[in-house]
Amino acid sequence: MNLKYKLFIHLLSIILPLFLFQDCISEVVEKFKVNITYLSLPMSSAEISLTKIDSIQNISVNASSRSIVTAFYKIDNQYLSVCENDFLPKKYEKNILQGDFKEKKLILFNSKNSSVIIKDLLKGTEKTISPVADFNEIYDIFSALFHIRFAGQKTDCSLFCFANCNIWKVKFSYLGRDILDFSEKEYKTLKYFVEFKQISKNNSSRTDILTNNLVNEKHHLILWFSDDELRLPIKAKYVMFPFSVYWHLESYWHKD
Repeated sequence: MNLKYKLFIHLLSIILPLFLFQDCISEVVEKFKVNITYLSLPMSSAEISLTKIDSIQNISVNASSRSIVTAFYKIDNQYLSVCENDFLPKKYEKNILQGDFKEKKLILFNSKNSSVIIKDLLKGTEKTISPVADFNEIYDIFSALFHIRFAGQKTDCSLFCFANCNIWKVKFSYLGRDILDFSEKEYKTLKYFVEFKQISKNNSSRTDILTNNLVNEKHHLILWFSDDELRLPIKAKYVMFPFSVYWHLESYWHKD
C-alpha cells in the first residue's frame, strides 16, 4: 500500500464518521441575553443557550456581574441543565463564584423513585432527597422556566422544582395580557403570577443568589412571555422587600 493511499484511508476514517453521526453533534437552537436590574441599576447579565443532541436538550447559562457591582461583588456563575423531552431534567450542574463564596454541585434527578441526589464536588459529599409526595417529575429552575414557557398557555398550572436543597411546588397563575416593548417593537404578552410552596423540609444552605434564592414562600415572581409561537421571556419581576428585582430580555437569536 503506497503512502498516498494510506493518507487517503486515514483521511476518510476521520471525515466519514462526521457524516454518519452528524445528527449527534450539538446544535445551537436559541440564544438569549438578559439584563438584571435593581433600583434601575444594572446588577448582572445572563447569557442563555439552548442546544440539542438528538432527543437531549441542554440549557446552559453564564451569569456575570455588571457595572459598579463588579467592583465590590463579582459574580461568575455557570449552570447546565441536561434535559429529556419536554425539558424534564436528568442532571443539573452548578459552578458558582460570587464574592467570597464558591460552590460546585451536581444534582441528579431519578424519575423512577422521584428522588434527587445532590453531589457537592468541592466537599466530596453526597445527599439524597427522598420523595415526600406522589410525583415523579422534578425540574430545576431553568428547565422549569423552559417547560412552562410553552406548557402554560392562558391557563393555570403547577410543577415541582428543586431549589436550595429542597423540593418546592411552583404554581403558575395566568393573569391576562400586557403589551411590552422589546427590540424597538411592541409585543403582546401573556402574564403569569408565580408562587412557591416548600414541600420537603431539609435545611437550606448558602448558595447562588441568581436562582435558588429566588424560590421563597414570602416572595413571588411575575413573568411575561410573548403571545406568539416563540413565547419569548421578555420580562420578569421578582417582588421582594423593600424593592423588586427586574430582568429584561436584551437580545434573542434562534435557528430558523
